[in-house]
Amino acid sequence: MSSDFAHALADGPAPLYLTCQEVADRWRCSKATVYRRIGTGKLDTIGDGALLRVTLESLLRYEAEIMNRRRAS
Repeated sequence: MSSDFAHALADGPAPLYLTCQEVADRWRCSKATVYRRIGTGKLDTIGDGALLRVTLESLLRYEAEIMNRRRAS
């Protein structure tokens, strides 16, 4: 998890949109993995100039979905 993201969670509301690198840091994976999740429609994005940003809502929804699948196994 990037220090900026951890700081945002510790000291106030979480950001509404995260860069693909911030998501990759959170998940401890590559940006390519994040882009694959975007490509399959599992994560929603918005364009922010030249950046592609993942919506926090879709990120949390996807993480909850994964956790529910793991619990059911």
